Amino acid sequence: MPGRLIFGGVEGGATVSTIILFNGHGEPLAECSGLGTNYWILGKEETCRRIANLIAEVMNIARLPRNTKINSMCLSLSGAEEKSANEALRQVLVEKYPGLCEKYVICSDAVAPIAVAHEDGGVVLIAGTGSNSLLINPNGSKVRCGGWGHILGDEGSAYWISQKAIKVYYDDVDQLSLAPNGFSTEVVWETIKSLYQVENRLDLLKHLYKEMQKSHIAKLCKELAEKAREGDPLCKWLFEEAGKQLAKHVQAVSKGADKKLLSLPGGLPVVCVGSVWKSWSLMKPGFMHQIREHPVPTLQEASLIALKTNVAKGAAYIAAKAVGHSMPRDHSQNYRIFFHFDLNEEDV
Repeated sequence: MPGRLIFGGVEGGATVSTIILFNGHGEPLAECSGLGTNYWILGKEETCRRIANLIAEVMNIARLPRNTKINSMCLSLSGAEEKSANEALRQVLVEKYPGLCEKYVICSDAVAPIAVAHEDGGVVLIAGTGSNSLLINPNGSKVRCGGWGHILGDEGSAYWISQKAIKVYYDDVDQLSLAPNGFSTEVVWETIKSLYQVENRLDLLKHLYKEMQKSHIAKLCKELAEKAREGDPLCKWLFEEAGKQLAKHVQAVSKGADKKLLSLPGGLPVVCVGSVWKSWSLMKPGFMHQIREHPVPTLQEASLIALKTNVAKGAAYIAAKAVGHSMPRDHSQNYRIFFHFDLNEEDV
């Protein structure tokens, strides 16, 4: 009986996690949020404890009997990229909390956003504190670009924009490399000083090294966005450069896209996740410059999508599919298209 089936989805971030339960008819039963669940940061034991607590809490909200066992649960977690590590996490859950769930599916936090928007796959392009892109084809094959962290990547992310602003200022003062187009670095430096409460470049070094936290550096991005909207040329340039990097991500993964994805109405669907997308108007010129001036044959048309619902819903879809159940859904209600381009037909 579909009404008696229960499927769950978890969107597990590094700082906040959200869980949602559905019955087999696709009707939501309950939703709640809790602590972060990145097992590379917490370790598997603590991550499993937090997941178990989330499940217990959401089941209590749904007023389900204590002995209720969820049929299938998908954990779409930050950092869950390796199959062997994911399997080890699953084993801990099964052994320590045997009564919670009959089946677990564990995947990267980049997977569930696609499932929210399109059943046949698509691209997710994450631009938050860090950045990452993933394409999933209709046959389940995947193509990845980025996601290597702030030392090796994170291009187009809040951290990347912030670090680039700081680097441009230091190089300009040192006369190592002048700011692009002769732009003044005054606004950028005053913004840095105000946010981090420093008076000189030496004072800032403790934030960059001794007390370095990726999210702390990334906070600068929001302040720079405000200055860009006020018209500061260097800040506007920073976001245009970020737009170029994010376009490169889409171009890269599109090279492995199935023709079925590329020929969807609206072109390749790109689910855009993360706070940096709030500054799309600032990034759009750079994004389209990269698309137009450095085109790739596989990316002639695409639609940029913003989700209107929780990513945990996509994880629940995956959970149901894992046990052969097609949970009723209307993908079109889960997102909106905020930008579309077609190089063959439009002057965008």
